[in-house]
Amino acid sequence: MGNISGNIKQPLFTRRFLLFIVSIYLIINFSGLMVPVVENACKYAQVSREIIDNGDWLNLTIAHEPYEQKPPLLFWIGAVFYSFLGVSFITFKLPVLLLSALGIYSTYRFARLLYRNRAGALAAFFYATSLGYFYYHNDIHTDTVLVNFVILAIWQLTAFFREKKWHQFLLGSIGVGLAMLSKGPIGLAIPVFALGTHLAATRRFREIFHVRWLLAAVLILIIISPALAGLYKEFGIGGIKFFFWTNNVGRVTGSLRSSNSGVFYYFHNLILMTSPWFVFVYAGLILEIRKYVLKLFRKEKMDGSDELINIGGIVLYFVVLTIASQKNPHYLMAVLPLTMVLAAKWTLAIFDESRFPKLKRVLTVINHIFPFLIWPLVLVFLLLFFPEKRGWFWGLFIAGTIGFILAYIKMKGLRKQLAILLLAQFVFFISLNTSILPSMLRYYSSFNACRVFNKQAEAGARLNSYRLRYWSIFYYSKSYGIWSRDDASLKKIVAEKGSWIFTDRTGLDVLNNWNVPYTLKGEFNNRNLTGQSFKFLNPKTRSAHMEKHYLVELGK
Repeated sequence: MGNISGNIKQPLFTRRFLLFIVSIYLIINFSGLMVPVVENACKYAQVSREIIDNGDWLNLTIAHEPYEQKPPLLFWIGAVFYSFLGVSFITFKLPVLLLSALGIYSTYRFARLLYRNRAGALAAFFYATSLGYFYYHNDIHTDTVLVNFVILAIWQLTAFFREKKWHQFLLGSIGVGLAMLSKGPIGLAIPVFALGTHLAATRRFREIFHVRWLLAAVLILIIISPALAGLYKEFGIGGIKFFFWTNNVGRVTGSLRSSNSGVFYYFHNLILMTSPWFVFVYAGLILEIRKYVLKLFRKEKMDGSDELINIGGIVLYFVVLTIASQKNPHYLMAVLPLTMVLAAKWTLAIFDESRFPKLKRVLTVINHIFPFLIWPLVLVFLLLFFPEKRGWFWGLFIAGTIGFILAYIKMKGLRKQLAILLLAQFVFFISLNTSILPSMLRYYSSFNACRVFNKQAEAGARLNSYRLRYWSIFYYSKSYGIWSRDDASLKKIVAEKGSWIFTDRTGLDVLNNWNVPYTLKGEFNNRNLTGQSFKFLNPKTRSAHMEKHYLVELGK
């Protein structure tokens, strides 16, 4: 794969180093497979489960109610694997992880197409070992599927504009269609941002307005037609409008949903998503933007060596995300490979060439310091917040630490930086997946409520939720009911004798005020994974900083 390092003569991706990378990749992802899915991921897993239960692949439901929020591809993938392997959170995660091999390969081939083999290998490495990749293959979102088809489409269409092979155009169009089937029109927008910017900047206007795009439009429409058919049947023309407009534009304007996060929300979340490679990513973005800003000010024309696909896709999408009212870190997943391609391109330039000596020193210093921040952070959780006592865990932890020390002492140049950062990532995710998250999930009340229900409920009884919207209460129960938002739906549950209800203190008071006979089956302390506080993390003050949830069985 060529030589990549501070000293060009020293190979980076040797067979031994590749085996080291693949081993860490597999261990981290395997440990992530064992962590139960929660909330949004539970919601998507439950939609897949109801496809199997209902036998209806077009009219999606969740907790027996119509579901239109996301296109169906992720749910179809989950349902297909459920039908062969049975319903479980591991079965839901596994196909997404397997599908992402396509995203890694597409990232490699796309970067190689633009900047040759070494950049392709480094870009794929950055992407497949980033925090965003590992985390969102544990906490599954539609973006986890979307990114694979976005990068496939951009790679194939880029190859088409260079080589003019029709199968590339067709594969690129199919990639766009599957991206839209994953998350709607944003699957079209990102390739348009990327390739449209490049074609416009290089004055290839005939390509932009070519009649071949009509063929692409027909192909894309055929691919997304099952989703449109299901939406139209369930919601009429409003379902079609929701797919093409409301679900995307509504998040931008805030008419659908708003989180009111700040302007710089994605700047610091990009650091998290691309960790531990964030210094390479920001260096690449800044240098790429600087290159074209200087060209603009110097009034230089674009030539054959100029490539604005990556920067166009990243910057325009970043602008849309920033002005949008609804913000979430996982939205960045869709352009993560593009950021890694630029990171690989400029990392090679910085470390192979002599024109960036100061920047090279700065990146090297940061990359030598950053890993040392991981151990104190992790050890605070493992020793103080959620004490870990299992011997096999500490064996893995110590092995990762020894490997880090040896790499720090013996290795040199860029390969040393990649190795120590990857080992820090290993220690972090092994601790997170096998110790910290399982410890925190002990305080997730819906898991505990489902265990009681699954063990004690009679055949035919259903587990419902009143006031509390925890999708896990449906996914992990052996027989799920409905989510009751108001008194009218609660009355339907009460009329169904023998039903079970998961609720909070206010919900319990409503049942008492209505004189509904019930048996209290469980009282649980709860703390969600998000919104942690030091008082909860501290074992001495934890019990006072949890909310109470209740599980009741209605009288027969």
